[in-house]
This record gives sequence, structure tokens and C-alpha cells, in this order.
Amino acid sequence: MTLPKGFILAGNRGMTALKSHLLSALQSDPPKPIAKKVCDAVSELAALLLPENAWAELLPFLFRAASGPEAPNLQESALLIFARLADYIAESLLDHLMTIHNLLSTALAHPTSPDVRIAALSAAVNLVQCLPTNADRDKMQDLLPAMMRALTDCLNSGQEASAQEALELLVELAGAEPRFLRRQIGDVVGAMLQISEAAQLEDGTRHLAVEFVITLAEARERAPGMMRRLPQFVGRLFAVLMQMLLDVEDEPAWHTAETEDEDAGEGNNYGVAQECLDRLAIAIGGNAIVPIASELLPQYLSAPEWQKHHAALITLAQIAEGCAKVMLKNLEQVVSMILNGFQHPHPRVRWAAINAIGQLSTDLGPDLQVHYHQQVLPALANAMDDFQNPRVQAHAASAILNFSENCTPEILTPYLDGIVNKLLVLLQNGKQMVQEGALTALASVADSSQEHFKKYYDAVMPYLKAILMNATDKSNRMLRAKSMECISLVGMAVGKDKFRDDAKQVMEVLMSLQGTPMETDDPITSYMLQAWARLCKCLGQDFLPYMSVVMPPLLQSAQLKPDVTITSAESDDDIESDDDSIETITLGDKRIGIRTSVLEEKATACNMLCCYADELKEGFFPWIDQVAPTLVPLLKFYFHEEVRRAAVAAMPELLRSAKLAVEKGQAPGRDESYVKQLSDYIIPALVEALHKVFFQTTTIQEPETEMCSSMLDSLNECMQLSGRLLDENQVRAVSDEIKNVIIASATRKRERSERTKAEDFDADEGELLKEENEQEEEVFDQVGECLGTLIKTFKAAFLPFFDELSVYITPMLGKDKTAEERRIAICIFDDIAEQCRESALKYYDTYLPFLLEASNDENSDVRQAAVYGVGVCAEFGGHVFRPLVGEALSKLNNIIMHPEAKHADNIMAYDNAVSALGKICQFHRDSIDAAQIIPAWLGCLPIKDDKIEAKVVHDQLSSMVERSDTDILGPQSQYLPKIVSIFAEVLCNGTELATDETTKRMRYLGICGTGRAKDSQHLESCVSSLTKHEFPNIWKDAADILDKFIQSLNRSMNHAMVFRIRITENTKAAVGPVGGGDQGHDALLRGAEARTNFAPRISPDCPLAVRIRGLLHHKKLKKARSAATTASSGAASKKRSTTAATPTTTTTSNSNSNSAGSACGGSSSSSTDSCDGAAKQGGGAPDVSEVYRRDFGHTGAEELDSWMFDAAFGQFPALDSFAAVDAVTPPPAASPEDSNAGTPPAEMAEFERIKVERRISASLYAMNGLQEYFDKVFDASACDPLWDLSPLCH
Repeated sequence: MTLPKGFILAGNRGMTALKSHLLSALQSDPPKPIAKKVCDAVSELAALLLPENAWAELLPFLFRAASGPEAPNLQESALLIFARLADYIAESLLDHLMTIHNLLSTALAHPTSPDVRIAALSAAVNLVQCLPTNADRDKMQDLLPAMMRALTDCLNSGQEASAQEALELLVELAGAEPRFLRRQIGDVVGAMLQISEAAQLEDGTRHLAVEFVITLAEARERAPGMMRRLPQFVGRLFAVLMQMLLDVEDEPAWHTAETEDEDAGEGNNYGVAQECLDRLAIAIGGNAIVPIASELLPQYLSAPEWQKHHAALITLAQIAEGCAKVMLKNLEQVVSMILNGFQHPHPRVRWAAINAIGQLSTDLGPDLQVHYHQQVLPALANAMDDFQNPRVQAHAASAILNFSENCTPEILTPYLDGIVNKLLVLLQNGKQMVQEGALTALASVADSSQEHFKKYYDAVMPYLKAILMNATDKSNRMLRAKSMECISLVGMAVGKDKFRDDAKQVMEVLMSLQGTPMETDDPITSYMLQAWARLCKCLGQDFLPYMSVVMPPLLQSAQLKPDVTITSAESDDDIESDDDSIETITLGDKRIGIRTSVLEEKATACNMLCCYADELKEGFFPWIDQVAPTLVPLLKFYFHEEVRRAAVAAMPELLRSAKLAVEKGQAPGRDESYVKQLSDYIIPALVEALHKVFFQTTTIQEPETEMCSSMLDSLNECMQLSGRLLDENQVRAVSDEIKNVIIASATRKRERSERTKAEDFDADEGELLKEENEQEEEVFDQVGECLGTLIKTFKAAFLPFFDELSVYITPMLGKDKTAEERRIAICIFDDIAEQCRESALKYYDTYLPFLLEASNDENSDVRQAAVYGVGVCAEFGGHVFRPLVGEALSKLNNIIMHPEAKHADNIMAYDNAVSALGKICQFHRDSIDAAQIIPAWLGCLPIKDDKIEAKVVHDQLSSMVERSDTDILGPQSQYLPKIVSIFAEVLCNGTELATDETTKRMRYLGICGTGRAKDSQHLESCVSSLTKHEFPNIWKDAADILDKFIQSLNRSMNHAMVFRIRITENTKAAVGPVGGGDQGHDALLRGAEARTNFAPRISPDCPLAVRIRGLLHHKKLKKARSAATTASSGAASKKRSTTAATPTTTTTSNSNSNSAGSACGGSSSSSTDSCDGAAKQGGGAPDVSEVYRRDFGHTGAEELDSWMFDAAFGQFPALDSFAAVDAVTPPPAASPEDSNAGTPPAEMAEFERIKVERRISASLYAMNGLQEYFDKVFDASACDPLWDLSPLCH
């Protein structure tokens, strides 16, 4: 610290004279007020001179004066100066601690002067806080009994003013150095509780004693779990606080509800008890508090006094936040206890019950809403009918607000009729308090129910507009403000189209108000700012014409200066203590008053500016030049956290607005250089603000992790928007600050780790510590995002910066780090490998072993990041990765083959492992046994959960099929059915699992791109495979695929070739032919007139004919066995056979696939069981529970073993769909002789009709191809005959 200029000019002689005069003044025994002023002057001067060793005579003087009990006033002054200079002289006193100890011990026991004792206590407390080590503090430990005696002596002598000073000092010590009290914690806390229980003492004294114990409980970082080791004291304190809640009287003013004063009848103890119960529950936790509350609450609720019922319900509300986890386990009992209070005869008890429900709706939601809405909402609705007690009505409406905030529209909608009607009734109540409560509740209900509120809009909006336009008196300011809030929220809920006309009227009113002078404390100002922003959200770009009206006053509010007043703590001048908008805090010897209403208006305005920029995007451009200079400096606004949060959130929105405006030509005279200029203004300011988060926290008490995470998130967005506009210096600054963030975060984690070693550390503290570490991981996550952005933007150019950071990143891969740290470090390297490619190869030796090891990490997120990295390295690693292919395959196999591979927690890692396996197949095929591994990879497809990787993998599959990759098609294209099933399932998911380009390739190029005519022999097998595995909702896509393939083959071979698809063996209706739109195919759709074009060359005894005859014969036997079924079964069967004609679900057919739909009423399912399920339900959708699904994409682990690879990647067996093909080939046209051979049996009539209607042309090539398949693959003897047909050839 440097000396002020005036001191330097005064010279040594003047300075010496000043010091001498000050010390002489102290020795002259002036009156106490003057003595305190002299002490202040000496302390201020000494703080400047002592660090420069410029007042050597001061400390000897203070020692002498403090040791002289014969001059108590001088002794008091010396001790007070000691206390104020503790920060400056503590280190210089280390060699004299025993001397100081003895001096303080004597002064604390001064026989006559309580002022000396209090001054000594002040010196002791300040010195203990300033000593650098625990060992030094331990040397002062035995002063604690004397310090406590100084307090009790004051109380015993009736000097409560001095006692309160002593208590304030001890509270300060409890917060700063709680461990100093630990050895005698029982005696100290016991004495404080005794004071708090002493009803004869002043309320202020008792409150300070309670504050001491609460402060000790809250000192978690310095003494974790210490107070939980004293349950008997916690119980006593809890009882004291509940007793204090009884300080409430039945004040008539409360019942009349003429004023907003809800504190009417409440004594001094009541408010203190409320606050302290809340703090105690948060500090100690539910495991310690709930058992105590469970003993006391029933006692209070069974007492006859209404005050005790009231106290019990208030207690439940106050402890809910801190005890939420434990209370949720006993929620039924808690809710029952509160709802009983709704029936109490005293209105203040009913009010307390409503208050409890409202508070629990926030603290225990949404569990409370989900499980108890049927009890709570009717109870609140009934409470709104209590017209004899308007304050109860108003509070019930407010509780509706709390309940609906955590309520889904589905829960709330059934109650809307009753709630809205009751609230409209309350709007017409003569009590303003009730009207305001109703407005707030309506706003919240509309916000929660969204579009469901449309039906009430026409009834509600006229009331709201009437209040807005007519509540013009000063006494109605809040009512009018709340009407603005309600109108804007209702408008957002019902949407622009419904709200548009009324919005114009409302905005005209707001514009007229905008130009009206308002008082600084007028609530309309803040509410109007928020209403304008909501209207903007609702109207979108249509709001732009109003911005010229909105922005000037909004900017004015955002630019408000904080109204701060600083006075001496001992000053008799209060800082407008009767002004509710001013908050006062005492720091040392200073009292600071802050007008919070100004700060709240400023925070609201800043949030609204962010909202406009976010909603209007490029439309906000005209105001950027005014808004940016307003908000950027507020990144370091420390008076109000919400102001700073709004400024942080607005930075990327401003940059985005400018960038979009320039790109879309909506920024006249501006180009990319303007975006660069704005970026250069914003990003360095964010980096500087981020730096100050860590270096000013000791004085500002910054919630470090939360604010740091927000700033990093904003910085990352800004960097993404700026891209290559960032220059090297900015990248350097960001990189350096990321380094600081990592170091600071690691320091905080070490400090938390040290807390686990404390002797009082327990499970509750461990849970709290876990939550803090999770918040810390949010910071690491944002660090990873920022680095990822820099890597993706600058690629290899960023590597020099990465080299500097790698010293801090690589240790994050260690097993001693958390899973989230490991995941983030792996993701950073994944980005390096993916974006820098060849330039990143030098890092493989360091990072790739970590990736392979982490591929089998117990944490699924780590596994996912690791196997993704393995895939990236496989793609870009080239020769560096090749030696590790075997190990990589083994690691991937472990993931894919794991019994729980497709569990919800593991599926993302599984999908990424499949993707990585595909990349190894693609880029390192020469290093693997492709004939085994590629089919194994095919067996894992499709993947569905990681949408990004799904698109990559399915594009890779399409490419392999396009180029007729023999490994993917298999010998004689035996894997084609599986490929078709994959394509069909991917296509039925639209663009979720594949890009538009890939889906086009699958539809038009995927299969037909093979160009191999021999693939045609497998198409019906493909479809049979699809049928067997019962993929839902894929038939149209499957038909389209086959249709395109057939068209391609027709074009390439000049043959007409169409296949008939059988949906299910028990259903007589069938999907129609698939084919192109040419004349030949159109003829097929005309049914009976269709003719085969040529005779197939198939012998009557060929396996195909044998198979078809067997199918029909089996069908006939089955009919005979079921002849004795009941009438109801027959009806059900009839229902099944007719549902295709009257579908319950509409299916769309196109010209290329004239499918009649399935037999299950238009459902896509191909399952026999699903059709039966539909019959059981009367022809509707099938019962999913009765459908057996065997899906290659969802095969369980126990099935994987039969076809997946083992650790050595075993042979991928032939797909069993070929062994189960029900190949139904239509016969040629019947001859007249056949048609006159006699009337077929009844069971054959329907089949013959289908034969005629579904007759399909087939090329000789196709039929011969199928014959070749059956000759080589199909074993007819292995299948039971199902149908019987006459020979195909004569």
C-alpha cells in the first residue's frame, strides 16, 4: 500500500508530529465518543505506516497501554486498536504470542470494566482469525473460557448491551474459525442455547445466541459435520425456534386484509424463528432434522392452542427445502398433516396450511404434484371459497401459482374449469389483495397449461383488459402491474393468432404508460419491462415496430447506478430504516445501505435486453451499438448477481444478432469487419470477467462454480460465432484463462478433499460434497466445450496452445480422477485426432493407450467417449493405429458382447463401439479377417440411439452395398436379406437414423446399385426375412426398396419381374404386387384380368412346387382341426378376415406399391400374433404384449452369442431367414379344363380368389433363380407342409 500524496508532502517532521499528537490524545483520557474517533484515526494511519515500518513506536505503546488496568479507558483504546490492526501486525506478533496471550487473558478478566473485557474479546477474536496456521491458533485455545466468561459476566450483571457486543464478536468467530471452538464445543453451544432459552432476556440477546449456533452449523467448509455430532443441541435449538414461532397474536388487521401487511400480529421472535428454521434445515440436513421434527410436530398439532397448530405448519414449510430428500420418503404423512390444517376453525391456521402446501409445491415438486394433485387442488379450490377470510382466499390463489409451476398440462387440465371459474370470481372481489392473488394465479395457470388455456381466453381476457385500463389510482399500482403480467403470460400461452387483436390494444395502453412519469418505486416499471418482453416472445418479428417505443426506457433502466450509502457502524444516523426497498449490511465498522429496488429494476432490464436479442435475432441489430456498451461493463457488476448473469447471457445473443444481420444484408453499411469489431469488444471482456471470478472471490463471496460455468458457456458460444475472426492474441488469452480455470478448479477440489479428513466428516457431509463436486464438473464440461470449439475452428494451428494445456489435461485421464474428468479429457483428444488428423499423430503414443484402457471403463459415458475416439483413430490414424487393431477389436468386442450392452445406460457406448468397428472394417481391412468381421458388424445394425453415429454407420453401409462389396453381401449375396431389413428399418425412421442423401441412396441406389442380376433370386427371401422379424411400420418403405430394385433389374435385363409379398400365413388378405408404373405393372393391379406372360420352366416335382403343395396341405389340415371352434371364435376369425376392407388405421398407398394393408386393420405389423391380438380387441391395433419380436437391431445378448463374434471373432453364420422362406410363386393361368374340373372345396374358394386377384408375372430368370436357390440351399424335407397346390407345370 502506498502513502497518499498529502502524507508525502507533509514530510517526516509533520508526520512525526501527527503520530505524537494522536498518541497523546489517547493518553489524555478523552470522552468515549472522542476516544473512539482517535482510535479510528490511529488505526487508519497505522494501516498505512506499519507495512512500511514507519511507526516503530506504536506497538510498544499499545503493549504498555493494554497492560495497565489502572487506566481502563486507555487500556480499552489500546485493545480496540490491536483488534483493528490484527491483519497488519499478526505476523510481527508471532514471536510474542505468549506475551499477547497473557495480556489478553488479564484484560478479559478485568475486575471492574466490562468495556475492557469486550475490547479484549474483540482483540482476541480478530487475532485468532488473522493467525496464519492452526498451530498458532492452538496457542490461543485456552483463552476461550475467559472469552465466554466475558459474555456471561455481562449477562449476570445486567449489561445486555455489552453482552450483545460480545455475542456479535463470537458469531463472527464461529463463522470464520469454527474449529477454534471445537475442543469446548459442548460448553460453548450449551451456554448459547441457555441464553436463547432465557425468556427474561431481551429478544435481541436471544436472537444473537441463536445466530451463533446457526452460524456454527453453516460453517461446513471449515468444520464439516461438527454440529451434526451434537444432536441433543440441535434438538434443543429446534425446540427453541418452534417456541419462538408462538410469538403471534390474533391481530384484527390481519383479518380485515385491508393492507398487504401479512406480518400483522407477528412478534419479533416469529420472523427470526422462520428464517433460522430454514437455515438450520439446509445446514444440518433432513437426516438430522426430520427425526426431531417428527417428535415435536405431533405434540404441537395435538395441542388446543391455535398458535401451536400454526407454528407446526409454518415449521413444515420452513424445513422443506433442506429436508426435501427425506420428506419425499414420507410425503403421504406430510401432505395428510397439512391438509388436515385446511379444516382448522382458525383462519390463521388455514392460512399456514395453504402456505405450507405452496412452499412444498416448490421444494418437493414435481413429486407432490404428480402423486397428490387429486387431494391438493380441490383443497385449494375450496379455500378460495372462504369469503369470510379474504387473506385466506388470496393465499390459496398464490398457492395455485406455486403448485402449477411444477405441474404438467396433463395434470392441470382436468381441474382448469373449476380453477379458472373460481379465479374469475376472485377477480371481482372488492379486496385488492385477493384480486392480485387471482391475477398471479391465472398467469401461472395459463403459463403451465399453455394451449389448453385457449378455451378460457375469451372469458378471461376482458377482465384482464378492464383492470389494465381502469386501475389507474396509485393505490392500485400493483394490481395494474399484475394485470400486465397476466395478460402477457396468457398471450404467450394461447399463441400469436389467438392473442393478436387484443395484443394491439394492450400495447397501446403500455405505450401510453411508457410516456408517463413514474415514481422510482412504482412496481409498474419493472412489470411493464417484463410484459413487453413476453409480448415480443409471443409476436416474434411482428413486434419489431414497437421496439422504438420499448428500447429507450429499457436502456435507461439498464443503465441505473446502484444507490449505495455508507456510514459508520456506530453512527446514530440510520439509513432510512423504515424504507423496505433498502437493505443494510454491516462490514467491520461500516454500515452499508443498498436500495434493492433500483438493483432489481436494473436486473429486470438487463434480462429483457437479452430476451429481445434472443427472440428478434437480426431484427435486434439497430440497437446493438447502444446495448453492447451498456451490458459489457456489467460483466463485472458485483452489487447484484442477477445483473451480471443477464449480461453474461446476452453476449452471444448480441454477437449472433450482428452476424445474422450482416449475413442477411440487414445491416446497412456494415460488413464482417463490424462483427469482428464487436467480437473484439465482447470476448476480451468475458475473459477478463472470468479471471476476476477467481481473484476477487475472497471479498465478494462469488458462487464460483456456477458463475464460472455460465461465463465459459457464453464464451464458447461467442467463439463459435466469431470463428476465424478470433486473432492469435485472443486465442492466447482464452487458452491462458482456461488454464487458470483448471488450476482454480483443481485447488477447490483439493480443499474439498481435505474436508473429508475432518474428524466430524459424515455421510450427510459427503452427500453435500458430492453435489459440490458435480457442480465443479460442470466447469470442466464447459472447459472441454471451449477447447473443442477452438480445436474445430483452428485445427492444427491450435496445437501449440494445446501443447501448453496438455500438462493440465493429461493428468485428468488418471484413475484417481472422476469419471467426468476422464470423459472430458478423452473428448478433448477425440477432437484433436478428428480435426487435426495427420498433425495429431504425434499424440497417439500418449493418448491412444488411455483410449483403449478406457474403452472398458466402468462408467458408460467414459466408454462412449473412448470408443468414439478409437473409431476416429481408426479413420485417421493410418500406420500409427495399425499395430493396435487387434487390441482395439478385442476392446470393442467386450462392449458389444456384454450381457447388458443394450441396457439404457450402455446403449450409447454400444452404438459408438459398432461405429468404431465399422471404421476399422473400412480403413484397416487388410489387417483383419474381413470375411468374418464385416458380417459380424452387419449383424449389429441398425444402431438407433446415437443419432449422429447412426447416420455415419448407415451411410457407410450404403456405400459398401453400392460398390458391391463382396464381404458385406456375402457368398452368393446371402446377407442381402439382412441388408434389406436394415434399410427398411432405417427408412421407417425418416431422417433420424440417416441423412437425406443416405435415405435417397437406400431408396434408389442402395440395392439396385449392385447391378448384379443374381441378387434377384434373394428378393423374396429378403421380404420373408422382414416378415419373420416383424419390423413394424416398414412395409411401405420395404416395398419401395424392392420396387426400385426390381425396376433396376428390369431395366438392366429387359425382363418383367415382380414378386408377391406374403404378410402372414394366417391371413388371407395380402399385400399387392410391387412394381413400377409401366403398363405391364398397371395390368397386375387389375386382378383377374392379369395373365402370366410366359410359361415358367419348372418341373412339377421341383422343391418349390413340393413346398407350395405342402403349405396348402398344412392349411387344409389346420382348417379341419379348427372346424369345431365356438361361434365367438368364428366371429373373431371373420373379423380378422374382413378388417382389411374396413381398416381402423389409414394407410397410404402409392402408385408404385399398391398395398392393400395388413389384415390387422391397416396396421403395418406382419405378425400372426399381432393379428390375433387385434381380433381379441375387436379389430383394433394389435396388443403389443402379444407380439413376439425378433429384430436383428434389438437382439438380446443371449441371442448375440449365436451369431455375433466371440473374443476371436468367430464365423458369422448364414442368416436363418433363408431356412424359413415361405416362397409363394403364383401359378400360370388355369386352362378351361382346370376351371371345369369341379367346384373346389369351401376352404379352397378364398384361396382361389386370391390366386386370381394376385396373379403376378415373373421372369424366367427369376423363377430359375429361385429354383437354383432351392436346389442348393433349401431343404424341403425340413419343413412341414402348410399349403397344397396342383403342379405348377403340366
